[in-house]
Amino acid sequence: MAKPDLKTFRDRMEKSVSSLKDDYAGLRTGRANSGLLE
Repeated sequence: MAKPDLKTFRDRMEKSVSSLKDDYAGLRTGRANSGLLE
């Protein structure tokens, strides 16, 4: 593989990981709230 190809893949992978981190930051986990069930 040529070096420009590796750079392109690395850039795309970093963007994907960054996007995934942003998505995971928005998740809320923990105990269920009884107010949601009413």
